[in-house]
Amino acid sequence: MPDPIARSYLSAAGREELPALTGLRILAALAVAIWHAGHFMPAMPAVFNHFYLGVDLFFILSGFIIAHVYWRDFLQPTRQTYFRFLALRLARLWPAHVAVILLLLAAIAAAALMGRGNADWRALAPEIGLHLLLAHNWGETRLNFPSWSVSAEFFAYLLFPLQVMLFRRIEHPVLLALSLPLAVLLCWLGITVAFGAPLSHAGPIAFIRVVCEFAMGVALWRLWQSGAADRLPSTALVWPSLAGMILIAALTPSWHALDYAIVLLMAPLLLGLAHQPGPGLLASRPMVYLGGISYSVYLMHWPADLVMRALVSWLSPLLDGRRQGWDIVAGSMLLALLGGGVLFHLVEKPARLFLRTRIERHMPALRPVAA
Repeated sequence: MPDPIARSYLSAAGREELPALTGLRILAALAVAIWHAGHFMPAMPAVFNHFYLGVDLFFILSGFIIAHVYWRDFLQPTRQTYFRFLALRLARLWPAHVAVILLLLAAIAAAALMGRGNADWRALAPEIGLHLLLAHNWGETRLNFPSWSVSAEFFAYLLFPLQVMLFRRIEHPVLLALSLPLAVLLCWLGITVAFGAPLSHAGPIAFIRVVCEFAMGVALWRLWQSGAADRLPSTALVWPSLAGMILIAALTPSWHALDYAIVLLMAPLLLGLAHQPGPGLLASRPMVYLGGISYSVYLMHWPADLVMRALVSWLSPLLDGRRQGWDIVAGSMLLALLGGGVLFHLVEKPARLFLRTRIERHMPALRPVAA
């Protein structure tokens, strides 16, 4: 089922639920998890080499959903509106992220006590501080490396009012559609041309990536809201874009220059899913539930990978020394799903409800909004 917290606020704010986009989130999270589990694979399939782009799908999807929920709040923004928005987003991101960091720090300390590693706390201290501020993508991320994208996404939230100011001036559907390839072009110019870095590069360069792709999501929401694509059946957008993404990924297993084209094809895919009439696979109850816990699954997939490495080493005699196999990959994904479910129900969901209640009490709005 949809997250009841988000569902109640969407309903009160008069926002349409988009269950297919919620279900899509778990596929994006698992794509990144599978890509990071590549070292367990005897041979990584060509398409899997591009699964890191699940992060890019997250960024575009985030821009779409944030615009869907918060757009009206920033048509006449105030200082309280802005800080309330950031507080609500922190309530969404911060508790689960910090919980995983604390879990990893406890594991490092336990390993040091058992003589299985040295904990260089002096070296870790600055990074821990950055994690607490969600600013760790500005530095070196060794604790839960994939969480760099959480830091990058919060940076995009800081700039969301500026994106509202920009896209509220663009109303024609053709101009909104043209802004999508323009955003991809700017991303390519800013990352690959200017710095000679691949799209997958983390660190401060990745802020260009998230800002451009978040803007794609905002523009895509404006295009969806305009109704310009209502005449097209959702299948005319979903299947061709999905086929194009798979074809490019399959034909360029180790050449990532065309990954920007895959990112561009994510736009019609999301637009088609947002238009999807009636229930479908992604809008089914199991997929919507998994989409609801996808953030926690994403945060837990790196620790799950570390646990699976330890298990493979410990069970080496039973595995005949084998350290690769699809059964090991499946085990890592299962650990990520189970760990994500536990994190969601014990930390993310109750902490978000607790913090949201207090934010609403101290920073009330004219109408409730969703996280």
